[in-house]
Amino acid sequence: MVVIRVKANEIRDLSTSVIETHIADLKKEMFQLRFQAATGQLANSSRIREVRKTIARMKTIIHERENPNPGRKLSKKARNEKALKEQKRTAFMSAQKNKEA
Repeated sequence: MVVIRVKANEIRDLSTSVIETHIADLKKEMFQLRFQAATGQLANSSRIREVRKTIARMKTIIHERENPNPGRKLSKKARNEKALKEQKRTAFMSAQKNKEA
């Protein structure tokens, strides 16, 4: 199978199983291209780059479907600060509750 320059929007229109099939086909093509490059038979060396990028594009879209809202991961320092802030808030709320009771 020869896939020429597939845009992300076109990939998003496909189902996940079809994308996985395309990835398997592209991996086979990538193997053949690498073999041709090693034996000196590769006519178009830029095709290796195109196939590699297309595989990455397809994997990215599959990952987006699995995790639609990844958000931004917090650094360790930010997580600690967030946890400390939550502890202080909880302590304040329980102190207010004890005052009222």
